[in-house]
Amino acid sequence: MTYAEQLIEKLKATASSDERMGLLRAYATKRDGRDTFDTYDYESGATKLAVQVAGLQPLAEDLLRRHDDDPAMRFLCLSIAFNGLRRERHFTRARLLLDMVAAEFDGVPLLLHYQAMSLQDGSVADMSQGLEYAERAHVRLPDSPGIAHTCAVFIAELVSNDAFPNPGPELERGIALVNEAIERHPRGRFFHTRARLRRLQQDYDRARIDIAKAIDLEDPKDSDSRERVASYLIERAMIDADRSLARIAKSAKESNDQLATETKRLKTALEGSQIQTIEVIGFVTAILGLVLATMGEIKAQSPTDALTVLSGVAVLLFSAVFLGSWMLRRRMR
Repeated sequence: MTYAEQLIEKLKATASSDERMGLLRAYATKRDGRDTFDTYDYESGATKLAVQVAGLQPLAEDLLRRHDDDPAMRFLCLSIAFNGLRRERHFTRARLLLDMVAAEFDGVPLLLHYQAMSLQDGSVADMSQGLEYAERAHVRLPDSPGIAHTCAVFIAELVSNDAFPNPGPELERGIALVNEAIERHPRGRFFHTRARLRRLQQDYDRARIDIAKAIDLEDPKDSDSRERVASYLIERAMIDADRSLARIAKSAKESNDQLATETKRLKTALEGSQIQTIEVIGFVTAILGLVLATMGEIKAQSPTDALTVLSGVAVLLFSAVFLGSWMLRRRMR
């Protein structure tokens, strides 16, 4: 049992505010969240305290507003109050709390992470600011898997909202960050985020594998497990839906490409036929002109000579019509 879990049991055993504050002060003396080591465990412990000990989050928030305690104790109260509000999705109150102590804890790396997480459900501009905070925290605390994961979450959200003109490199960066988090502390939600990033990359097979891993890693005894598994199942459905849409889009593109090719071929054939038609009409017209000219000449001929000439003209005219028809049929094949 971790020190935080032992503290949770002791806090649950007493309802006295004074006794609870005494236990928290003893904890803050041993674990100062303003340090730069074991911040992930510290933050995780503060979240568990807020979620699992009834009434502790408002008590910590009240103490923080008094401005009359040790800095390490005050930062512990901030961590409990903030993470409690965040888990309840009271982001506006959480941001106000951070604003109240921003000057007091300026320079504390973990505060940057809190500021980042307070902007996760905001606008695109808010999430861009949140990513900046998370990246600054990651530089200060490169060994924290939680901060690396937060950076990856923001990238997934921003790509989903078309915030990047070229999302490919950002998705690769997000996967590298979440891989970093998984290597240090494999958790279901880390695999869930990687599945989101891979879905956005259209890597549906590996995205589905990650979702299966996320579900497997969840502990049914955890109070938040059911909610997280529900979000994983939603993501799995989105992977399947996106895969189907991608197949439909590919099929439509292939059909459009084939239609464009056939249209181009038909257009070319029609243009060639028009040219040949004009050539044949011209040829037949020339023959008719010759016939008419010949008819004018035979008036002065004897009947026998005229008959001979007319026979030759008839053969020439029918030959021209036959030849013109054959040329058109040949060009239309």
